Amino acid sequence: MWGGVLLVQAQKKENALPRWYIAQTKPACEAFVEMRWKQVGYEVFYPRILKRVRRAEKYFEKSSSLFPSYLFVRLDLNDPTHHRNVLYTRGVRKLLGVDSVPVPVHDRIVELLQEHVNEKGLFATAEKLSKGSKIRVIHGPLKDLVGVLEKPASADGRIKVLIEAYHKTIRAELWDVEVEYL
Repeated sequence: MWGGVLLVQAQKKENALPRWYIAQTKPACEAFVEMRWKQVGYEVFYPRILKRVRRAEKYFEKSSSLFPSYLFVRLDLNDPTHHRNVLYTRGVRKLLGVDSVPVPVHDRIVELLQEHVNEKGLFATAEKLSKGSKIRVIHGPLKDLVGVLEKPASADGRIKVLIEAYHKTIRAELWDVEVEYL
């Protein structure tokens, strides 16, 4: 009980300026919540990542949330209308915190994440590795075999790998989504 009161008092002193908070949303509502908050004028950070998805024997890239069901929002909780507006936005579950008291995220954490995001809000991945990187096949007839990346991904997402199997080195061409990097 007293810990919660002390936390609230300490937080009111900290919250003199707008701070970053993590908002939990309902599943697949991140984009809608981001749009609504930006319309109202809040600063929102919604990092996304491109994933290669296979559907009907074809691969395409799809933007998905880096942190599913979570957004960062910058606001001043000393203003009760901000807190109420954020919490009562359709699709929002809560602001993360302790004992229903939202706890701010350090600005540096959000800044570090923002440094790795391009102008479209997409997080730059380090998955495209160089020649000689170790890989493991996770899909297809060569599943669970370990190999070495011979040629990085081309524009269409194909990679060339060398796999040790049956006392031979096998050269294979795979989709980059069929392997994981070790």
